[in-house]
Amino acid sequence: MIISTPFVLFTLQLNQQIPLPESFKVAEEQAEQVLKGLLNMEYPAELIGNLILIAVLPAIGEEIVFRGIVQRQLMRVMQNPYVALFVAAVIFSLAHFQMEGFIPRLVLGMVLGWLYWKSGNLWVPSIAHLFNNGAQVLGQYLHKQGLSSVNLEDDISVPVVAALLSLLLAAGVITLINKRTDNKGYQS
Repeated sequence: MIISTPFVLFTLQLNQQIPLPESFKVAEEQAEQVLKGLLNMEYPAELIGNLILIAVLPAIGEEIVFRGIVQRQLMRVMQNPYVALFVAAVIFSLAHFQMEGFIPRLVLGMVLGWLYWKSGNLWVPSIAHLFNNGAQVLGQYLHKQGLSSVNLEDDISVPVVAALLSLLLAAGVITLINKRTDNKGYQS
């Protein structure tokens, strides 16, 4: 997850360049306002509440639904496991109803799906999902407390070179793990 973060952030930059219909923009703005309200944390109790609401519950619930049910069923009926991973990731991203983040969420869905496929253990993508969401919540809390200069509400610019390096490193890790597991990922 850490290695792929620059690439995922770069895909967010690309995704934001895609023109959206006005109705999508209104929905995006409404979702953004809700999220900004949640992430405006001043007290540790708010941080803990948001970690549970935004990190723990989605990590467990979404992984049960999208990897444990959707991906597992797609793996059973599709010949190519990578196509099943991709379709499950598309469904995962679409289910969030935020098109401005569709591509990075698709990439994250592919990573989480691959982790489940290779490990056969739903806890592996759940922990990765919790890390991804929890880091964002914690980062915003630290910014609000003046302990971090990075404001996650601002657009974070990732240079193309950093995104490509991130992608190459992630692909290398995936290739190494694929070779070690002999492509015998979990398929039932």
